[in-house]
Amino acid sequence: MGIPLLLIAPNLIGGTTALEARRADSPISTTTLHLKWSIGMAFLMPVAIGQ
Repeated sequence: MGIPLLLIAPNLIGGTTALEARRADSPISTTTLHLKWSIGMAFLMPVAIGQ
């Protein structure tokens, strides 16, 4: 699709969840963080690409 956000987002969320996993030492916090990101992108991506 050629959307730069699709290249940046996985690195951003991957790095953030890795840091959270080290900090919290719990899979629940990283799962929650990832779900928030995914749900947010589900609603924001159509706005970002103009649909």
